[in-house]
Amino acid sequence: MFQIFTYICGKEKFMSERTVIHLQILETGEHYYFGSLRALCARFGKEKIGIGYASLRNRPPKPGEPYRNKFCVIRKGVLEAIPTNRSPRKKDEDGNK
Repeated sequence: MFQIFTYICGKEKFMSERTVIHLQILETGEHYYFGSLRALCARFGKEKIGIGYASLRNRPPKPGEPYRNKFCVIRKGVLEAIPTNRSPRKKDEDGNK
């Protein structure tokens, strides 16, 4: 995860960036978003997207250079988020928030 230094309302804050994998199924026009290539391949098999996890890892999409085949388009992007001032939620003894 990367952090970018930025100014917000005169205060210094860090902006978090997370990788986002965007899948577009060409046959149906559906769009899905994932946090990793592994998550994408776990949800959709090779039959549905036309490529397996190992092959996709060997030639992953890059920002601005999507992976395309006759079944889908896979894009890699960045999700930017501004952190909050809230403290993290505490878990109880059972691990529940």
